[in-house]
Amino acid sequence: MKNSKEMLNVTLYFGLDRREAPPVSEDQWQRFIKEKVTPFFPKGLTVTSGRGQYLAASGTLYDEDSKVLHVVYEREPDSDEKIEELRSWFCKEYDQESVMRVDNLAPASW
Repeated sequence: MKNSKEMLNVTLYFGLDRREAPPVSEDQWQRFIKEKVTPFFPKGLTVTSGRGQYLAASGTLYDEDSKVLHVVYEREPDSDEKIEELRSWFCKEYDQESVMRVDNLAPASW
């Protein structure tokens, strides 16, 4: 592959329902992407909308709208901290139990 490098492909799954408030709105989501995510990963990202299920620690199965964030980047010393900061911030701000994270190393070319 031309210009191929080993890159980290991180996928984050964000549920949008909240226990004591209306679901996270599209405006709130866009503000999160613009103000929190883009400054950490300015070279690009992809967001898809979906619907998923989540089994909470309480044993309750939630069926909710979700957003899936895909970021592919070269590893840097603070890249893991950035991802964890995004997950933590979203959980605190929007009353979430967790944000699922899946990491894959893969060759990427452009």
